[in-house]
Amino acid sequence: MLDATRLDREFHMMLCELHCNREISKVMDQVWDKLFREVVRILGQKQGRMQASITEHRAIVEAIASGNGDAAQGKMLDHINHTKQFFSFQ
Repeated sequence: MLDATRLDREFHMMLCELHCNREISKVMDQVWDKLFREVVRILGQKQGRMQASITEHRAIVEAIASGNGDAAQGKMLDHINHTKQFFSFQ
């Protein structure tokens, strides 16, 4: 599970770096340490969430790779909304 959370962090940081957005990278870096324990807890308790997150990440990468910005944005919003559900409804 720790490998999964490390890869999750790397994925999100890579997206920030792709956009050359130092501010969001800085915020993500600061926030990630605080979220780490919560992410581990969610992945441990919510069966299937890790695989769902991987599937969502893959869809985001595919949309970016195809050059479809609208689809990438939509996939990112879907991922954010799915993730928020796990933080909001504990």
